[in-house]
Amino acid sequence: MERAAEALEAELRRLELRLWLLSSIGPMVFMGVPAYRAWAVKAFETSFEHAAALMEAALQERGFPKPCRGNEPFRLLVGRAKRAGMVGNAGEWRRYRDWRNVSVHHYSDDVARRVLNEVGAFIDSARALLVAVSNFG
Repeated sequence: MERAAEALEAELRRLELRLWLLSSIGPMVFMGVPAYRAWAVKAFETSFEHAAALMEAALQERGFPKPCRGNEPFRLLVGRAKRAGMVGNAGEWRRYRDWRNVSVHHYSDDVARRVLNEVGAFIDSARALLVAVSNFG
């Protein structure tokens, strides 16, 4: 679980750096999409995956069964994380997953802009998850 937390923390730092670059440097275009925006979206996708892995590892450490992969198991995972006090709002995490799925499968500049509008809330939720997991001791 410690390794999953470290991976999430590192990826959140990358995401925040990319957001800073996006706001500080003029856009560079990569495949029709400003490059730093594309890189920030990719960092969001990866950060989300690390957050889900951390939830799963923390729950398994506390004796919860491992859900199998797919859409319904993610709902179960987030529901269990909410009951365990790791997340405050399960609906937010399902929304983050929806945005992650959209950005992975239907990438465009419009999708990137919409996803990046959600990133600030995601970072706050992911940091709260890190704190909650570290307090479970």
